[in-house]
Amino acid sequence: MLKIRNLYARFEDFCLQDICLDVPIIQNLAKPTQSPNQSSAQTSTQNLAQSSDQSPAQNLAQKIAIVGESGSGKSILAKLILGLVKPSQISGEIEFCGKSLLHNPQIRKIRGQDIAYIPQSPLSALNPLHTIEKQILEMFELHHSRHSQLSAKQKVNLLDETLHKVGLALEIKTRLPHTLSGGQAQRVMIAMMSILKPKILICDEPTTALDANIQKQILNLLSSFTDTSVVLISHDLEIVKAFAQHIIVMKEGQIIEEGTKARIYTSPKAPYTKLLLDSLRLPRIQTTPQSKELLSLTDFGVFYTKRKFFKSSQIKALEHVTLSLKQGESFGIIGESGSGKSSLALGILGLEQTFGQCRFESLALPSMKRDLRFRDNVQIVFQDPFFALNPRFCVYEIIYEALCPQSSRSSHISSQSSPIPSRAHQAQALSTIKRLLQNVKLDEGFLYRYPHTLSGGQAQRVAIARALAKNPQILILDEPTSALDKTTQKVILELLLELQKSYALSYMCISHDLAVIEAMCHNVIVLKNGKAIESGATKEVFENPKSKYTKSLLDARVVDSTLQRI
Repeated sequence: MLKIRNLYARFEDFCLQDICLDVPIIQNLAKPTQSPNQSSAQTSTQNLAQSSDQSPAQNLAQKIAIVGESGSGKSILAKLILGLVKPSQISGEIEFCGKSLLHNPQIRKIRGQDIAYIPQSPLSALNPLHTIEKQILEMFELHHSRHSQLSAKQKVNLLDETLHKVGLALEIKTRLPHTLSGGQAQRVMIAMMSILKPKILICDEPTTALDANIQKQILNLLSSFTDTSVVLISHDLEIVKAFAQHIIVMKEGQIIEEGTKARIYTSPKAPYTKLLLDSLRLPRIQTTPQSKELLSLTDFGVFYTKRKFFKSSQIKALEHVTLSLKQGESFGIIGESGSGKSSLALGILGLEQTFGQCRFESLALPSMKRDLRFRDNVQIVFQDPFFALNPRFCVYEIIYEALCPQSSRSSHISSQSSPIPSRAHQAQALSTIKRLLQNVKLDEGFLYRYPHTLSGGQAQRVAIARALAKNPQILILDEPTSALDKTTQKVILELLLELQKSYALSYMCISHDLAVIEAMCHNVIVLKNGKAIESGATKEVFENPKSKYTKSLLDARVVDSTLQRI
């Protein structure tokens, strides 16, 4: 059993305090003492340590979830258990099978073999230069002393068996990480971390940014482990409810509540837990679209040119898309990864080669050529705000750059000399930037802060303020909340709906989160393999889907109907 007692760990700008919990180890599942009708979860009991005001005795669970907002200490705790981070000050105890893990020189032998960890971003964790087969088989080399009896052929057979178990074809062994989709990369990490059959598997946000079908497959895969205790770290309470038996709630480095799934979801005690559950109730769109048509696509498509030596070929990423966006309307775009959602957005912006007809306010737009008026009226908010914001610019400079005319931006950014703006111009720009920040609920104190000092929600607000700088009529929202925890997601959605009501903005919202689409979109289009499968009013499509594919997307949602009544 993994035991943590009175753990205190201080880092440069964060502190874990009074952490007490137990993670059980599943043993002897194959013995005939278990009745045929009894599940493996029923044969094991736990005694999860409680805070000083809680009872120390309760049922053990082999599927445990740690939930909380971003920055609550979930990932730091997991990395501390594995010795991946070094605090400046630490006290308390972390024990595994009776041995202390703190300052233990044998921690590298335990890490991966007995306690495995799947990081939040699988692609960044994989070596981009090595094949999948080489990286997974490397686990046997790292723990050679325990697996020296296995021959090379036996290791390969075990690899094949593990890949089959996680639902991957054997041809993936020869591929490099950059050729994998998000779901495939996550399965590869699960295969790598489970091939040695660890006693505990810690999964850090394993379903973030994955579409509904892939989320369901990953959860089913993790639930299938009967001889490994799984600790799921997540900010998504819908995912947690579908997976875990026991839930631990963290806030600002402390465990503030824990209990069984049924108790946490029906009778939460801590106000913070109630706030997390309340974030599942997303705000609903209340505006009515106007009759004015802003954007229309007819048989629209996107293609890429593939060049090889002296030959070139065209690959269609999207085709036969027809839609109409009116002023004040929110239009949702859904589909699995690789279905063409982002290609559609880039095609509309003129950042990729297109065919078919694209019209803005009844004016036809040529492929790859968008005039300044169009660029000012159609802006995009990207999925990852930290990737989209210049790390060398403060918030003032980020938004000021957007206010500059297109022709003068290069001189503003480059080291070449450029005319110094007049005091009147500077004062007007500062006033405009303050107003934009106020519109996205940020005060003047953020003017001279840099992106790395912002939270995810704050950075996304800055990205929205920058997009609003040109007074656009259309905002393209590319997964605007997928990188945010549920409470921050709700705040951002409320902000977007408020801005739409105030400025009659039109949204094109790309999201794998069907709950977000259902909450804020009037109409929706479903894409699959670069083609439009179904479109119509959001309520009609969600309640009466016509295509089997749309129905499979809706059926894959892990939302439990009881969540909507909490």
